[in-house]
Amino acid sequence: MKQLLLQPVDTFFFRNHKNFTAGENSNAATIFPPHLSTIYGALRSAYIHQKSSFARFLEGSDPALKEWMGTTQSPGRLRLRGCLIFAEQQAQLPLPMDYQVIKVENDNSEQAAEMAYPLELRRDENPTSNGRDYGLYGAQEKKSSSSSGGFLSFERWKQEILQRKGSEIYRSSRFIETEEKQGIARDWERKTAKVGMLYHLKMNRFKSLELGERSGFVVLCNEGPGFADVPYLRLGGRNRPWILQELPEKFSLFSPQEEGRIIGQIEESGIARLILLSPAVWTEHSAYYQREKQSFRINQELELPILAEAMGRPTLLGGWDIARNAPKTRSQAVPAGSVLYLRVGKGLAGKVVAALKDAVLSDELGHEGYGWAVCGAANEKNSEGDNNV
Repeated sequence: MKQLLLQPVDTFFFRNHKNFTAGENSNAATIFPPHLSTIYGALRSAYIHQKSSFARFLEGSDPALKEWMGTTQSPGRLRLRGCLIFAEQQAQLPLPMDYQVIKVENDNSEQAAEMAYPLELRRDENPTSNGRDYGLYGAQEKKSSSSSGGFLSFERWKQEILQRKGSEIYRSSRFIETEEKQGIARDWERKTAKVGMLYHLKMNRFKSLELGERSGFVVLCNEGPGFADVPYLRLGGRNRPWILQELPEKFSLFSPQEEGRIIGQIEESGIARLILLSPAVWTEHSAYYQREKQSFRINQELELPILAEAMGRPTLLGGWDIARNAPKTRSQAVPAGSVLYLRVGKGLAGKVVAALKDAVLSDELGHEGYGWAVCGAANEKNSEGDNNV
């Protein structure tokens, strides 16, 4: 997959869906990381601005532009796979939510470390409230923190997929620092401040930029034009400038040997872990998440029973439609890091891993990077094996 590195020039912030008007709702609620739709729209706008014009885009009179960026009514061939935080010289991936997170006090540190331990998949003597025979349980009887919003470095994440032993995790505060900003709206005609129009928001900055390291977001493209001569884009609140760099190396999660190892683990246990690396929109009548049948359909040939699931609270997606000059229809997405435990029949592990490698598992917005998932296995330590399923 092609990699695009986005680096902020200065501080930045990303607003959520809540209303923000100076003097009224004066506290701007921000989110991090941003929605994939925000990244997609910024790349699209930067390419249009550099290669052609928005007037020609609206007219649909530029064939090359229309091919990649589409029209106001439909997307073009630009297809994102996902977007990851890039800090400390490598990508940072969301912690799978089938982990028990426990704070570990450390006298030598100002902030307690957080350790994540794999949840155990157990068959219940009595069916759970959702009617399933299996559940996920913490291995330690200690006060736990939320697994949502946790991150693992790329190498640690791979180690946990291949052999689940537990690991220290990070929060976004490890990579960014927050700066409080207060201001007042300005009357640009009179060159004066507007009375009573105070506002307050939180600006972000990547810590490692001060050390001269590359930090920002790495955007992965399944299909896209060359961005080598698109040096900048505007992203986030107030259209702050970001540097856009097309990286020469391709992105790959696993080597063929590592994929073979995962396939072998799934064949041994009979259970696969479907792990979302980006949010996914699964509607009431989803083509993928079959709620009534308690199964998950990867494609027309593979529909697997769901044994258990670990999901966070839904993410609300929205935004502003520039073409219509109106809000976009809001929808809910299953957050990144969510995990489904799927029963896999003998001889199907290779097909499941291969299918998930290229699948887009989202009913909506798949071209923007939603529905990116990978396949892992439930180790013998954390499951009861195929014979007991």
